[in-house]
Amino acid sequence: MKQRVNIYGEIGTEVTLSTVAAQIKDGVSEVVVHINSIGGDVSEGYAIHNFLKGLNAKVSTIIEGACYSIATVIALAGSSRKMWPTAEIMIHNPWGSVQGEADEIRQYSEWIKQAEKDLAVFYSSRLEVSPIQIVEQMKKTTFIDPAQALTMGFITEPANEFKAVAKINNSNKTKMTEISENDKSWLIGQFEKLQSAFKPEKRKAMQEIEVVTEGGDLSVYVDSEDGEIEGKKAFLDPEMTTPIPQGVHQLRDGREITANAEGVIESVKEAEGSEEAPEGKSAMEEENEKLKAEIEAMKKELETSAANSKAATEEKEEVAQASAKLAEEVATAKETIEAIKAKFAPIMEAKPGKGKGDAKASSEKTTEDEVLSYFKQKKAQAKPSAEKKESEMSEAESVLAHFSKN
Repeated sequence: MKQRVNIYGEIGTEVTLSTVAAQIKDGVSEVVVHINSIGGDVSEGYAIHNFLKGLNAKVSTIIEGACYSIATVIALAGSSRKMWPTAEIMIHNPWGSVQGEADEIRQYSEWIKQAEKDLAVFYSSRLEVSPIQIVEQMKKTTFIDPAQALTMGFITEPANEFKAVAKINNSNKTKMTEISENDKSWLIGQFEKLQSAFKPEKRKAMQEIEVVTEGGDLSVYVDSEDGEIEGKKAFLDPEMTTPIPQGVHQLRDGREITANAEGVIESVKEAEGSEEAPEGKSAMEEENEKLKAEIEAMKKELETSAANSKAATEEKEEVAQASAKLAEEVATAKETIEAIKAKFAPIMEAKPGKGKGDAKASSEKTTEDEVLSYFKQKKAQAKPSAEKKESEMSEAESVLAHFSKN
């Protein structure tokens, strides 16, 4: 089953991915897309192209009228692509406008440049044109007729407007013979002449300039192919239908232009000093510098706060480590004393005249002199050759001396 899809209008407003998808019914085997669009939103155009390429059906595209800008991307979604003799393709670099802070404007500029690169890569990968050629054609805004479109690869074949036929005229029963090849060629030639006579004039290249107004910057479009604006007509809209008002206008780059009643720029006055900015820009720069200074101050304050917090944390950790080390040393000292007591307990209990139970009670009351006297007596009774006993007594005296000091 064949399904017709119409893309008539601006992409992103009158035509969206949703409106295109809604026209396609389930189970279709072929989709024929009819295009008459001046272009529009870049992202929406790519989305429609990708949607058509992803259909499980044969996709054909027919350019019926205008196929400008991002609409050409949609046209290239078809495996079979046709174009009527009176139709026209236009390619150019993406353009737009934005308001905001310096960073926002810079980001938008980078996005526009990336969109230019993406579009050039897209065209060069699908057309019979080198990347350098397509970039140059996009830069100067190029209009393309059916013959050029066929050569470049935008279309695969032209769309025929009529066919030669033979039939019976029932009114007079006279048999109509088939048109000969010579007559067919003559008719086609005459038809092409009519097309040329009624074909609209191609839009010339535009030079966009920025005019400073009380309400903000205003884009003005100059009908110029060579980039010069003096002596050229300027308009308030990209369709070039509304001339700019008569008078002197200040440009964003500092120059002044004077336009007459028809919107023609009669003179261009250069700015006094090429580096001097127009009124209003310095205020914006000052505001940006002020904001940057505030941000830097906040950044330093945060860094100082973070450093103080880190120092406090490190000090707390050092105190905790010192406390743990002290507790460990106290525990070790206690263990050492207990070990000494355990080692010399048998000696204390073996003192003459005391029982095992009495020795323990007596040892608690024994003065340091009595203990020293006891060990001296034991030392006197030991044999000179008993090295082991002497060692024990020496060690005991050392322990006793420790207790005496403490």
